[in-house]
Amino acid sequence: MLNVNIDNKRAKKLGIWLKESNYSFIYQAMAGIFNSVEPWIDEQLICEMLKDVSEKDKNLVEFLLLGYEKEKTVLSEIMGQDNMLTIIDMGFACEEAGIIKPEGYVILPVDKLFLIVSLPSCYKNSKKKMSDIYIGSDYT
Repeated sequence: MLNVNIDNKRAKKLGIWLKESNYSFIYQAMAGIFNSVEPWIDEQLICEMLKDVSEKDKNLVEFLLLGYEKEKTVLSEIMGQDNMLTIIDMGFACEEAGIIKPEGYVILPVDKLFLIVSLPSCYKNSKKKMSDIYIGSDYT
């Protein structure tokens, strides 16, 4: 469960870092024109597109968008120790034996915001079939 009692300064620092990273740009490039209709990209397609980005950006997208676990040392190098600890303290991920494991959430770039939402059930690392925090197109 997400912890809403994170210090505002820490949350702002994480937000600034996210804005300065390539994460939003990579997501927007992958989502293309369909981003406003459906924010979720096919997981296999994402993995295929990530072959063309740096290892650092690949690890970041896999962690924040796909919910793939990463070694603590890798994430600390990419995000910085403080931002990584903020991600853990907010309940987005947990640490087990030097591995940082997402808890079923993703950080979804929407316009200039970064929304924490449930990983869609169609992704292999989804923890739930019903989302606590849903964003996406609705089908009738």
